[in-house]
Amino acid sequence: MELVVDANVFFSALMRNSHTRHFLVFSGHTLYTSEFVFEEIMKHRAEVSKKTSLSDQEVKSLLTDIIALANIQIIPPSEYKE
Repeated sequence: MELVVDANVFFSALMRNSHTRHFLVFSGHTLYTSEFVFEEIMKHRAEVSKKTSLSDQEVKSLLTDIIALANIQIIPPSEYKE
């Protein structure tokens, strides 16, 4: 199955012991997201840090780990701009 993942899914995956994180990493599905999603997360990283009780660096590290472990294809704007 192929799914499109928006910023809210990643926000949810950053929460402690998240079922969403487990799904992203272990589902085996191909997931697609835009580069813009990560810009949005970085824009709100102070709020994410506050809600997750993680430092800014821990949020970035966890997000990097999720991307590395899950089957996520990041689509550049040039592919969907038109």
